[in-house]
Amino acid sequence: MDEEQQKAESTTNEITRRRLAYLEDYRTTVTPSESRGAASFEASRIFAEIAVRSAYLLNGGAMVALPAFWAMISNDLRITLSDLSEPAGWFFWGLVAAVVANITIYFNYLSLMQVMRQVTEHANAKLKFAYYGEGLKPDQKVPTTPFDSIERFTFFVALAVVIASFLFFYWGADTLMEAIKTVYDDPDLKLPIPSSRPN
Repeated sequence: MDEEQQKAESTTNEITRRRLAYLEDYRTTVTPSESRGAASFEASRIFAEIAVRSAYLLNGGAMVALPAFWAMISNDLRITLSDLSEPAGWFFWGLVAAVVANITIYFNYLSLMQVMRQVTEHANAKLKFAYYGEGLKPDQKVPTTPFDSIERFTFFVALAVVIASFLFFYWGADTLMEAIKTVYDDPDLKLPIPSSRPN
């Protein structure tokens, strides 16, 4: 009886020792990987939020400001609403691009979370194999899943669409300036030229 108790106690101590060693290795190997992944995810989220918000503000703000801008200068420069239709079109497509980027980034985040979870589970499975003989062998690589392809695809699509949104704003602003410049260059329009000398 005493021998069986000693054997059972020895087995329990061995399990406890192995468990504590496993938890210590998890803390030093898997947890830092989780922390780095979480930090990278947060940095990506902040950058994407700033980029998309800027695209919304530039294009949406320009569309809202166009009618007020036209009402302010139409009497002096003889600019009609038709002259502002092309810039408004560019700003509209810039706003649409920002919406598409927002949706694409959402799916990118979902797939990225799955990829990060898979990497963590893979590292944990290798650690379990070292201590318990179950899980993944050290030479086994992280298996590829559809989330890897979705994450890469949505990243490049979102990046391209955000850049396109800024380009749409640039083209809209450039078209608006060209319209104003054309009116100023009209020889039939007599605009007062401000004098640099005081009266």
